[in-house]
Amino acid sequence: MSAGIATLLLDATGTGFLEYSRDLFDRATARALVRRLTRLLDQALADPSRPIGRLDLLDAAERRTLLQEWNGDLVSEPGATLPGLFEEQARRTPGATAVGDLIYAELNARANRLAHKLIAYGLIAYGARPGGVVALSLPRTPDLVAALLAVLKTGRPTCRWTRRTRPTASTT
Repeated sequence: MSAGIATLLLDATGTGFLEYSRDLFDRATARALVRRLTRLLDQALADPSRPIGRLDLLDAAERRTLLQEWNGDLVSEPGATLPGLFEEQARRTPGATAVGDLIYAELNARANRLAHKLIAYGLIAYGARPGGVVALSLPRTPDLVAALLAVLKTGRPTCRWTRRTRPTASTT
């Protein structure tokens, strides 16, 4: 057994076996792992342009078990929002430093002004909707924090965090 948890060994024809730690997996679980991996590989080979995140890992029965049986009667309740939590903090400690040289009261006021401008200037009218994406390109300063809060305060887009170390040059 290799040092890993599980190892799938295949020959050139695609036949092989799974070597796994019996301390971690029973036989049924190991077989389920192989079925899922096979399902992923079959889908990837059938449509190589399909992003891996769009491949189905679970079969219909596994998905039903996960979503219906294991979830049971759970009901999702909307939780606190980031803008709501921030405003709560700003009310509790308005004079405390929030970011850089800005105190919570100033950062909250700045974010509120920008959120109202975004709405007034057509952020909503020009395509930003629930689940939509709004791009911000600012240096890592208190202004970026205010802009992020402002976008969230519009109540429309969903946040998708990406990390870019430097801007890419565009050519025309």
